[in-house]
Amino acid sequence: MALEPIYSGLVGKIAEEVGAYGVLADGQWKRTSGLPRLLLNGTGTVTIDARNRAGTITEGVFEATISGASDQIDYPFFGNDAVEVRATLTGTATAEIV
Repeated sequence: MALEPIYSGLVGKIAEEVGAYGVLADGQWKRTSGLPRLLLNGTGTVTIDARNRAGTITEGVFEATISGASDQIDYPFFGNDAVEVRATLTGTATAEIV
């Protein structure tokens, strides 16, 4: 257990350096880390597609319908080999990798 904060901090630092945090803009690809948290706000749907290093796209690896969400945290699984994700957002829904 003593190593957990060190490991967690290291994973966060690596993810930050490769640009794996931040707002998911509708239809744009963003790098992701292996242990993402997704911050959801607003009302609408959030659908996430994933792409691996070979360029293979898997659609709909995560889907959520939210209603009046305010800083809702989800722990999605984008796939074993996902390196990038793309969001499709409807309504006022927003998504951010934190």
